[in-house]
Parts: sequence; structure tokens; C-alpha cells
Amino acid sequence: MSVTMDDVSSMYRCILGRRPESVDIVKKKAKEGKDFLDLRKEFLLSREFEKKYIGGILYMNFSNERIERIDVIEAFAYLLGRYPDHEQVIQNHLRSRVGRRDYYRQIVYGAEFRRKRRYMIDGIDVVKDCYFSD
Repeated sequence: MSVTMDDVSSMYRCILGRRPESVDIVKKKAKEGKDFLDLRKEFLLSREFEKKYIGGILYMNFSNERIERIDVIEAFAYLLGRYPDHEQVIQNHLRSRVGRRDYYRQIVYGAEFRRKRRYMIDGIDVVKDCYFSD
């Protein structure tokens, strides 16, 4: 079943945290004939969502000092949702001598994060009654 204008407006509020640009944009999106899950996926994979939520990781005020063991473990845990498979994985990352900021960028731009991000997006439940501040 195609989304309604209310569905489209709700996705702007819930996913992007803002009002739609105009009623015309909402009408256009509603007329595209996408179902709820496809439109939700479009919003979650949008550049705006990535810039606002995923991109925040890339622009955090990390120093670019060389990574340490804890950086590798935390990047795996928080960004990939798992721990390194074995000690050799940690040591290989440490030998790269990359800076902390660059290391996090490598993880976020890597294939595993992108695969997992798509999987996580498929599991997100969008709540229609979201609140946001103007």
C-alpha cells in the first residue's frame, strides 16, 4: 500500500528531525507510489540522514594521534557491533600506525559498516508520533 502524506510528513519528523520543505514535496513523495518500508529505507539511506547522524562520527573532535588498543576495541564494538575476532586482528590494526580520526573514518567507510548499516536500517521501527523542536 502506498504511503500517505501523513506518512511522508512523519518520516521527515522522525528520521530527519525536521519539517518537510513544503507541502508540494510531501505530495510528490506520496504520489511516487512507494510503500512505507521503501520510503523509510530511502530516508534512512539519504545523504541528509548520513550527514546528520552517521557523518557526525567523522567530524567529531578526535585527535589524530596514533590509535591504541582501546580505540580498536571500541570502534569494533560501537561501530561494527562486535569485538575483534582474535588478538591478531587488533595487532594488525595497531601496526597500521593510523591516527584516531582517520581510523574511525576507515571503519565508517568500510564495507562491513556499510553492510551492517543497511541491516540495522531494515530493523528500525519508525514511530509515527515523533517530537522535534523548531
